[in-house]
Amino acid sequence: DILKAMVDKRIAKLDELMVNNPSFSSYATLEKGRIYEIQGATDNAIKAYDQVINTFGQPADQDIARARLRYLTADWASHDKKVAPIPSAQAAL
Repeated sequence: DILKAMVDKRIAKLDELMVNNPSFSSYATLEKGRIYEIQGATDNAIKAYDQVINTFGQPADQDIARARLRYLTADWASHDKKVAPIPSAQAAL
């Protein structure tokens, strides 16, 4: 399948970019998440966005990853180890 070959080639290029230029790892992983989303591989996209948030220190990329997780999953906050859990209304009283 031509499309799958193109996707695999793009993912391989992003992996190569991360090895050769670690400072681009956040951006490259965010792009991998977008590719997975377009491909319909939601689980892989969620893993990529999770990695952007919890492994890399680029705040702008982390914000984008959080927004994508909010779109993809109801439990998006559970992927963000840096965000304090939101107390329930009962606990707040």
